[in-house]
Amino acid sequence: MDTNSTPTATKGGPKTEEGKAKSSLNAISHGLLSSVVLIKGEDAEALKSLHKSLMSEISPIGSLEQFLADRLIADVWRLRRALAAEGAAAEHAKEGIEGDMFATNVHGSKRGVELAVQIAPVTSLDSEKIVRYLTSIERSFFRFLHELQRLQSVRRGEAVAPPAVLDVNLIGEDKG
Repeated sequence: MDTNSTPTATKGGPKTEEGKAKSSLNAISHGLLSSVVLIKGEDAEALKSLHKSLMSEISPIGSLEQFLADRLIADVWRLRRALAAEGAAAEHAKEGIEGDMFATNVHGSKRGVELAVQIAPVTSLDSEKIVRYLTSIERSFFRFLHELQRLQSVRRGEAVAPPAVLDVNLIGEDKG
């Protein structure tokens, strides 16, 4: 045996709780999650906190579960961003009516219904985009959540029904 060789690293990753906690943030520190999810001006520490919290709750094992967990976290982060944008759009619309008139006009004046429609954030083009964005993210979130739950159930040896997927082809000729 060569005595000048360097010792081999211990396999299996971090052993201490501190090491495990630090390692759990690797995806945020230098991975895809940080470069795609976090945009300029957003709070990196809030994303790290969200990541840590959800990872301890999800407890993924293996690369595939880790990937799905990262996607879930990205979707949660994007949902928070979209909801904040929706709130900002509502505040912007509210500024179109002076002070206390907003509540009166929306909640019961003669023209309340018409004004509510005029100032509702979902009536603007930008707000419609926000709603579509929210819907898309929610679909993604639940798709990844359900797939992760299926994988974790299979890993635990539980009987799992196959996912309900229906492929529809509307183009083509009937060969029957």
